[in-house]
Amino acid sequence: MLYRIQAAKDGILSNMAMTLKEQQALIKTEDRQSRNPEEEDFTEVINEQVCRLGAAKVTDDTFIVVEPGDIWKKCARKMKLLGKEYDGSEREVGNGYHLSKIVAVDIESTRVIPLYGEVYAYDAVKSDYMEVLHAMGLVESHIGDKGIHAIDRGETVE
Repeated sequence: MLYRIQAAKDGILSNMAMTLKEQQALIKTEDRQSRNPEEEDFTEVINEQVCRLGAAKVTDDTFIVVEPGDIWKKCARKMKLLGKEYDGSEREVGNGYHLSKIVAVDIESTRVIPLYGEVYAYDAVKSDYMEVLHAMGLVESHIGDKGIHAIDRGETVE
């Protein structure tokens, strides 16, 4: 699958299927590729590698920014575990997922280095707080005590 994403230069299933150049109908290749996509979760493995690579660029003066957030799916109605999210910018509630993101920011070069990222449904986790702690634990296991930490507390809706 990773080869197909790289070959297609995107994650669109039909584009990935076209890179295989199989003799059968494109829809058949797409169907085969989309079977059981949730059997194996690579999130932890990918975050581990992204963090490992990014940690080499973190210094004592680098800002480590922890940003819980959300992703809105304005047109979605039937996506798995779709929940209600509050958009602080729009000041309204809509459909979407939670986002846990940690980046390193080098102020001198305005370079942003990804360290961790995960999208999750609120109903699928114990708490947002635990997700942030998990993310911070992974990042700290790679960067140690380097960096200046900052966290965006987010906005809540009442």
